[in-house]
Amino acid sequence: MTTRISLCRQLLAFSLAVAAAQSFAQTSPARSEPRNQFEVGAWAVRHSQTLRAESLFGGATTPPDSVSLENDLGLSRRSTAFTVGYTRLIGQAWHFNAEYARSSRNGSTSTTRRLQIGDLSYPAGTTLQSDANIIYSSFAGGLALVQRDAAEFGVRVGGVTVRGRVGINDPSRNLKVDWIVSDVLPMVGLFIHTRPSENLRFNVRLDAAAQDGARTTNLQLDLRWQPAPSLGLSAGLRVLSGRSGRDDFDIYNIGRERSTYRLSGPQLSAHLAF
Repeated sequence: MTTRISLCRQLLAFSLAVAAAQSFAQTSPARSEPRNQFEVGAWAVRHSQTLRAESLFGGATTPPDSVSLENDLGLSRRSTAFTVGYTRLIGQAWHFNAEYARSSRNGSTSTTRRLQIGDLSYPAGTTLQSDANIIYSSFAGGLALVQRDAAEFGVRVGGVTVRGRVGINDPSRNLKVDWIVSDVLPMVGLFIHTRPSENLRFNVRLDAAAQDGARTTNLQLDLRWQPAPSLGLSAGLRVLSGRSGRDDFDIYNIGRERSTYRLSGPQLSAHLAF
């Protein structure tokens, strides 16, 4: 029921946005930008992530631990994520956008405390080799509600997927287990574009998604330098945070796992448009 109410609210907000946009259509300036816009970036990520896996078969004799991937498993706190994006401008106020980001890292450690993960127990002093990745992808339709000569403000509606994998290898037992969390969520967002000067563009975007206990937010700010309409370079900040759905279950794993995550840091991107 909660999910249905949330979706109805999103649809209502989008309908109101369409009606509002029509009222601005008479005075909106004509778009002069190229219609197809591509972006490739490198994101210097600082991570904070936890994993908690409950016993699937009830074989664990102790409650599951909330395991810090950085403190307990020795994964690097920093990595470089690669991002790609595509935007298609449609008409005078609409756009379609899709993007993809992936971060991977690994590490090893000798555990400083006993860890209970699902039905598996790792005593203190166990040497573990671990790796992890997070994949974030989204698609959305956007509508500019307000358009002025040097500014644009609007809303976005679409969906996001967040998939995280944590692999834990215990060489002493020749045992490796992958824990996977995956969510597909409806998303709503806001965006602002302004032009401080002819060759500079400042962008802010905030997307939020939630359903059945899972949630994620994606905040991006950047300043883009465009020496030509078809070329650009941007520098900014990106923060992605959230948690997976409660008692997420995957038939290929051996427990019910959930995760929290926060990825933040500066991002540099190159832009090509035509």
